Amino acid sequence: MNCTLSVVMPVYNTEPLLLDRSVGSLLDQEYRDLELILVDDGSGEQTARRLDQLAEQDTRIRVIRQENQGASAARNTGIRAASGRFLTMMDADDAILPEAYGQTIRKMLKTGADAGVFGYRRVKVAGTVGESGPSGQALSGRNTEQVDLFPVVRGSRAAMITPERLLPAVAAADHLRGGGFPWNKVWDVSRIGGAELFDQDLFSYEDKLWCVRMYLKCRKILLLPDLYYSYYQAENGLSKMESGGAAAAARKRENAIRAYRRILETLPPLSPAYAAAAGFLLKTQIMGIVKGTWEL
Repeated sequence: MNCTLSVVMPVYNTEPLLLDRSVGSLLDQEYRDLELILVDDGSGEQTARRLDQLAEQDTRIRVIRQENQGASAARNTGIRAASGRFLTMMDADDAILPEAYGQTIRKMLKTGADAGVFGYRRVKVAGTVGESGPSGQALSGRNTEQVDLFPVVRGSRAAMITPERLLPAVAAADHLRGGGFPWNKVWDVSRIGGAELFDQDLFSYEDKLWCVRMYLKCRKILLLPDLYYSYYQAENGLSKMESGGAAAAARKRENAIRAYRRILETLPPLSPAYAAAAGFLLKTQIMGIVKGTWEL
């Protein structure tokens, strides 16, 4: 039986040191049946050269190149190229613990879950990232500003949940029940009829919209207590992007509102998840009016 895990990673001008950390944490996985699909979204020469070097080091790495179209288009390219039974995503400057995928897939197979979700650490970094192990756990004190923990469940036991029970929390906030992020979830695409594609015209909350659509294809979702993923955030509080000033903040806010309207269109009307999403959208719109800025 094909139990390959396809890991899709969009890459755009990621510094080689950070790329080595993220790819290294994937190659260190105890679960060896992996295909790593690194989608080069129009990167410059330095990043492109490092991607080629990494692909030469391990036959499980495949580099796909395209003109710069954004993270959603890069993820879609990776999804279309994926051949594994299982699917997950990873950002090019993050890291994951060695046991993450093996433990998640083993428990998914044992319980018959359609998806597995695990917790994460948000690491706010000041300046450049210093030396660290492949898992990203050891960072020098001068570089790490703050580490916040986001478990998916309370306590030390896993829990099985339905989409109907999970989605209200995901729709209502950014970090509840694993949030709407694509990188702390493993999907058994053989059980859910394949993977959805990202909306390429969105660049804010496009990942939550994708997760909602994927969850609605599931019957059983396994929530794990482990904090496997390390999500790195820049010192200025804007993850992996520059603020670009007030105009960029306004565009991002408008794009987020558009994404949440599509989430509402996706969810069953009058369901608890629909009500939660509507409340979040209203709060987002009020925040934009009052502050005139966008906060993650």
